[in-house]
Amino acid sequence: PWRDRLQGEPHCMQVYFPHDGDLRLAWRIQLSLAAKLPVVSAGDRSADWEAIVDAQTGTVLELLDVSMYAASWGRVFYPNPVVTLQKEDLAWDAPIPASAYRKVRLGRLDGSGYLRGRYADTADTPNRVQQTDGQFLYERTQPQFLEVMAYHYVDQVLNWLRREGWPDLFTKPLRINARAVLGDNSKFLPKSWAVHFGEGNVMDAEDASIIIHELGHAIQEAQVQDWATARAHSPIRAMGEGFADWLATLFFAEPRRGFHSTYVGDWDARGYVPPQSYLRRVDNAKTMDNWQNEEHADGEIWSAALWDLYLGLGGDSADATKRRTARATAARLVLTSHLYLSDGRRDTLKYAHGLDALLTADRFTGPDPTRPGPHEQLIRDVFAKRHIRT
Repeated sequence: PWRDRLQGEPHCMQVYFPHDGDLRLAWRIQLSLAAKLPVVSAGDRSADWEAIVDAQTGTVLELLDVSMYAASWGRVFYPNPVVTLQKEDLAWDAPIPASAYRKVRLGRLDGSGYLRGRYADTADTPNRVQQTDGQFLYERTQPQFLEVMAYHYVDQVLNWLRREGWPDLFTKPLRINARAVLGDNSKFLPKSWAVHFGEGNVMDAEDASIIIHELGHAIQEAQVQDWATARAHSPIRAMGEGFADWLATLFFAEPRRGFHSTYVGDWDARGYVPPQSYLRRVDNAKTMDNWQNEEHADGEIWSAALWDLYLGLGGDSADATKRRTARATAARLVLTSHLYLSDGRRDTLKYAHGLDALLTADRFTGPDPTRPGPHEQLIRDVFAKRHIRT
């Protein structure tokens, strides 16, 4: 339908696209279209578009306008001042220089002046900010900064996953309270479809890894209903904590490369009493022999196995292209594996079931689903290192 409107050559690549509960082999086509006159709808305007087309039937599964219109801008930590400044002894109450911030384009806002868009909405934040000029340029000393951080990173992670073939994770925006009265704790509320970020010497929403950790719980809940309400400290809950930590480190694998690459909460922890260097790490030496029946501690076993998987796929390569490919492959495998844990037996699932789901995901995203997946031996090896076997 766009042939007579094409401007330049389209860019095409094959992807696996989640649609109606299945993974469909599809073409992702990026193209620029001239206006269709008269312009009577959004689809008629001149714009850059991204189309997802079923590789077998030719059906258009999704069509997105990816053009940049009047921009909104925000100021954020990327991911936090400890990493940006590479200052190991940075205290929570130290002055933060301008060089620790990054000016970013705020994506997919609805034009209302609020931080409300396709994936996130800060509606639960008290006295939420509104900027009709789109300039959300705050600093840490201003409460609005927390809203900008939370909105931006929820939006960025979900948009990254959309580009990797996961466009339909959320059916509605995730509600955000960037300044919740929770003490020094944050939480995902599955029934309210919201995340609330707590207080502390370092506010939780100041630390991008804390934001992405809580988002990880929402992603799993979107994939597998009631994941978040499984029995406390059960293996499936520990897998959720491990996945959330791993997602936070995977997303920032490049900007953290060579400095705190495996740390979670390394800015938030500066505000603890006494101060700590990090909340958790994904490069720990834990195995199933260290099981404690506490979901955060036991989640470190799962996050470490997933981190080893990313490294084994090429995440430790000196070649940046190989690292990016490893990141995309790891995300595809792990998110696909969650779909094989949705049979209603969550409270009885063990880490071995999670490993089996990863092997199944590898097989069904490989070239021949009747044969072992291309990464089977690597997956088995990194999990065996943690004493997890099928």
